[in-house]
Amino acid sequence: MKKLLPLCLLVLGLGASPAHAAILVVDGSGMLTGATGVMVNGTPYDVSFQGGSCNAVFNGCDPLVDLLFTSDLDALAASQALLDQVFLGTNPGNIDPFTPGLFDDHPGLIQGCTNGAFRECTALTPYGFSGGTLLLVGFATNYGSVFDNTALIDHAVLGSVSGGGLPTSDVQTFAVWSPSTVTANPVPEPATVTLLSSGLAALVLRRRARRASTRR
Repeated sequence: MKKLLPLCLLVLGLGASPAHAAILVVDGSGMLTGATGVMVNGTPYDVSFQGGSCNAVFNGCDPLVDLLFTSDLDALAASQALLDQVFLGTNPGNIDPFTPGLFDDHPGLIQGCTNGAFRECTALTPYGFSGGTLLLVGFATNYGSVFDNTALIDHAVLGSVSGGGLPTSDVQTFAVWSPSTVTANPVPEPATVTLLSSGLAALVLRRRARRASTRR
C-alpha cells in the first residue's frame, strides 16, 4: 500500500484547479484604469477606477439603482479581491519616476489617486447609506513599497465617508463594478477521481504482469 501513496499524491496534484488571474487594463501612460474577470465570491466582475464624488461617478449613487454591491459582506469581498487580484502587475509607463515597478509598489499609478508621491491608494466600493448622510463603503487600501517594514500593510475593511457629494481625496478612488464581459475558461482537466482510478488500475495490471512473468 505504501507504494501506491506517491502515485495517489501525484494524481491528486494533477486534479487541482488552476489559479485565476484578472486581466489588468492599463492606459498608454501606464495608469491602471481597471480590470476584467475579477472573481468575487466565485463570480467574475469588471471594475474601473474613477475619482470624484459618488453622486458624479455613479450617476446619483442610489444603492437600489446605481450600485452593484449592496451588502457589507459583498463590498468587503470585492475590496479584498482588488488587493489579491488587481493591485498587482508591472507598470509599463513613465509616470512614476521609479518605474518600471509593480502597482503594488507604486499604488499612485491607480487611476483616481492623484497624489504625486505614489505611496498609497484606497479604492472605495460603496454599498449603501447610513442615516442618509454617511456613505457606507468597503476600503481596499494599497500601501506602496515605501511603507515596507512598517506597521502599515495592505488591508480590506468596512467603513464610511461623508455623503455622496464629497469628492475623493488624492489618495482615494472609487471602484466601479459591473458584470464581467470575460468568462474564465481554465484549461479542461480530467477529474481527480478519474485520474486516481486510472493510476490504480495501471498499478494493478503492472503487478499482475510481473506475477505472470515470474511463474513462467
